[in-house]
Amino acid sequence: MSISRLTISVSLTVSSILFPLILKLYGLKIVVIIMLSLLIICAFLRTALTETLSKKEDSRINVFKQIASLFRKNIFFFYKAFISMKIFVLIVILYSFINLVVNPFKAYYFANVLGIDIVFIGMLYSAIELSEIFLQIPVGFIVDKIGEKKVFLTCFTVGVFLMTIFLFIGTLNPLLGLLIFALNEILSPLYYISYSSYIGKKCPRNILGSFYGGMSSLMGFLMIITPIIGASLWSYNPSHYIHSLCLRQSSACITNIKIEII
Repeated sequence: MSISRLTISVSLTVSSILFPLILKLYGLKIVVIIMLSLLIICAFLRTALTETLSKKEDSRINVFKQIASLFRKNIFFFYKAFISMKIFVLIVILYSFINLVVNPFKAYYFANVLGIDIVFIGMLYSAIELSEIFLQIPVGFIVDKIGEKKVFLTCFTVGVFLMTIFLFIGTLNPLLGLLIFALNEILSPLYYISYSSYIGKKCPRNILGSFYGGMSSLMGFLMIITPIIGASLWSYNPSHYIHSLCLRQSSACITNIKIEII
């Protein structure tokens, strides 16, 4: 099993077992803090990896300027990681400052009404970010060994296939749509590295690259409206299928604790 698949599998397992229990015991505020902490960790890991893999800075540059440059890049990568969490950011930022202050469970209830789960979404997107970071390490080796053309064409074909499936299935099944989106995002480092090497330098506005970019943008947009469409077709929370048992177990556990205390 690759690092990417291992990371996302572990993250999904944790999200289905640990986070519902945390939500029940400590409330949504703690979950939001954990999600934002994961975002920051992802952003700085991405930055550190980029700095390690990139060419060394000119030794003649002042040390303080290097530190300032690194700090600016950290902010930039944090911004990128933060923006990439489309649904999670949309829900948390839009409703946390209003709803969490009044009633911590209003935002969570809103998420469930739309047919999505803030805990599952946040953990899945964190898994995607970590998977992309770890996948960037062997990207150059993979491209060199297999060849730029083969990697590009394979990633392009698989990516378009996943995005096409997403267009037809994602709106009907938000959970499956999220998993398809995750697979496509994990493949993106390989695609863009091979694209820049194989085609990008020769023809930056290549029609294949434009088509792939357009499809990716469409997927990103649909990720925001998919839960709303899915909510009208689904009568229950999609992630309920994954950790409903864990929720019942944690609820029973909490009930027993309350009874013992009383």
